[in-house]
Amino acid sequence: MAKKILHVLPDSTYSQYFFKLTKDYAGNFFVLYDYKNNFSDIPCLFKKKPRSRSERLFKLLDVVNKYDHVFFHSIDNMISICFFARRGVTFHWIIWGGDLYSSILPPFTLRKKIGFFIKKVGLIRFKHVHTALEGDVSIARKLYNKKLVFNRFVYPTLDESIPFDIDLALKNRGDGRKKIKIQIGNSADPSNNHLEVFRAIKGHLGSDFEILCPLSYGDQDYATNVIRVGKEMWGDSFRPLTDFMSYDNYVRELSSVDCLILNHKRQQGLGNLNLALSLGAKVFVRSDTTTYKDYSSMGFKVYDTKKILRECLPSDFIFSAKTAVSNRDCVFKNFSTQKSRELWEKIYYECMR
Repeated sequence: MAKKILHVLPDSTYSQYFFKLTKDYAGNFFVLYDYKNNFSDIPCLFKKKPRSRSERLFKLLDVVNKYDHVFFHSIDNMISICFFARRGVTFHWIIWGGDLYSSILPPFTLRKKIGFFIKKVGLIRFKHVHTALEGDVSIARKLYNKKLVFNRFVYPTLDESIPFDIDLALKNRGDGRKKIKIQIGNSADPSNNHLEVFRAIKGHLGSDFEILCPLSYGDQDYATNVIRVGKEMWGDSFRPLTDFMSYDNYVRELSSVDCLILNHKRQQGLGNLNLALSLGAKVFVRSDTTTYKDYSSMGFKVYDTKKILRECLPSDFIFSAKTAVSNRDCVFKNFSTQKSRELWEKIYYECMR
């Protein structure tokens, strides 16, 4: 009998990209762990909001038990399924970032300690882990299950169908115009640590610059504070993006950004990072993250956010056309739609054996 694969996903544009790429593979099924789908065409598990966690759990359990392989695209809020699922189900964990680090970053509350224990016990049931970064696998094995089998996996986040002229993008940056355009962070999630970057770069940008901050999703109270501080520091030179943008509009916006500064203390924002690199931007990430270490080992030239936090210089924002072209080539070598398909097919055919 042919094997059946279930993907349990959150409602996200990343889920939609993956769904479009893999929905036609035989025996491959999808369900959103939600009751509404604002960002994808994937069917929802629920028609309306569940009345309780137990209702959510047992509804999902009923579905999970019908499949041979179950891929959890992020395991936050779903790990307890493993305690009740039938023994014949093989579980796969596709790491998103927050689901790996949420229990081990401060503040260390009692609730987090309990959550960490439940996750550690639940992950004993998991056989496979999938992610773009080997550094995350090392952490997952050390914290949760040393026997996890690693298969590299990347979401098809780069849309090569949108035309892009690298020469035009290079001309729009650096010596091609006087204004420096810097994007800080990728969302209104407090883990972006915007204000730490604001304080570090203030006074080091010259006279003609623009600060861009995407804040359309995440913690809106946090976003309000970021906007207030940004406006106080830079006035009209600070431009928050508070409305959702289509992918092609965001590409146009990002194609004129000189630098993207990410200040997450863990792996986060890979989709934005890859898009920025593919569009020729200079990208900063913290050197104490798996992102920095793994991207450097893959051949990317990424810069250290912690260096800016220690001592910011005007030269930090100088744009290198040679590096931009090299990084763009490296992005499509490691994160293209074709690469995503190749990696998925390797996993898929292994499951179907």
